[in-house]
Amino acid sequence: MFLILSSGWLQLVPAPGRPSSSKWFDVGEISENSPDDWEGLDASAAHIANLLSTEPTDVKVGIGGFSMGAATALYSATCAALGRHGNGSMYPIDLRAVVGLSGWLPGSRGLRNKIEGSHEAARRAASLPILLCHGTNDDVAPITMERNLPTS
Repeated sequence: MFLILSSGWLQLVPAPGRPSSSKWFDVGEISENSPDDWEGLDASAAHIANLLSTEPTDVKVGIGGFSMGAATALYSATCAALGRHGNGSMYPIDLRAVVGLSGWLPGSRGLRNKIEGSHEAARRAASLPILLCHGTNDDVAPITMERNLPTS
């Protein structure tokens, strides 16, 4: 199995006390209803899928991440279940596992509705192994965000 655990790649962001840091997508408030950077999420999911698409077909591939990386991994899992990115482009890989540490699924409420609206997407989502781990004292991405994730 080939598993990508990567830091953000798209943008350098000034942060107090840190000259620059990377991120996967723009995020304001972390909530299941918040407006999310769908373009950034699609670009990140496509970047990861493109990296994994170069693997031999007999290699099982998975992705994982911490915080925003976990959010990107969970969004990628949603794209894999739906068979396409949010922008409609095809999701090109057979994702076999997802690991998320201290993360959340951006726009989880709307994405849940999309998956539940498709029998095939619901079947794919239910068959994808996902390991989620989250600390109870996380003040950036509260554990309630992970507890409220859609389940199959």
